Amino acid sequence: MNLGNKISKLRKENNLSQEQLGNIINVTRQTISNWELGETYPNIEQLKALAHIFKISLDDLVDNKSDTTPKAQKKIKFSKIIIISSYLLVLTGIISFGVYWYTKKDFTNYYTNDFNCYVKNDWYDGMAYFELENKNDDTFTIRAFEENKPVYQKNTDDISKAYSLLNELKKSVIAKGGICKPNKN
Repeated sequence: MNLGNKISKLRKENNLSQEQLGNIINVTRQTISNWELGETYPNIEQLKALAHIFKISLDDLVDNKSDTTPKAQKKIKFSKIIIISSYLLVLTGIISFGVYWYTKKDFTNYYTNDFNCYVKNDWYDGMAYFELENKNDDTFTIRAFEENKPVYQKNTDDISKAYSLLNELKKSVIAKGGICKPNKN
């Protein structure tokens, strides 16, 4: 409720006409009408006099907060919720992107793995080298070398499949009596 409406409401609650209220604070009936219509406003001395006449504080006379309608309060609350939700959504997006980017960059170094295997039996005597590599494109490459010659290569976009395949290669060497050790670069 604006100041003019509040003056009108308080004047009527105190059973005063515009002319009676004007006489009490030494202004014309037209001045009271202009205040109530919001065309002009009382000065500070007139506001103090109105507050004294209506037996309310000056703060209560000019304060609009307590007079907000419930419907307007709901709209304000809903707007605040929408704004806060929007900020949280943007913040979540930024954090998610940062985590994705950080782990993606770190992913390459973390999942690079290789080992050497040595097999000596009746049918084979040699060294095998196995490698799992990722080059920043979400593709994992598994390679096998025998005596420094590539003999196998497989690409996958699933790290668990890549490790599974690498372990199968290692197990097949061990099953044939071989020994596998991590390659220390």
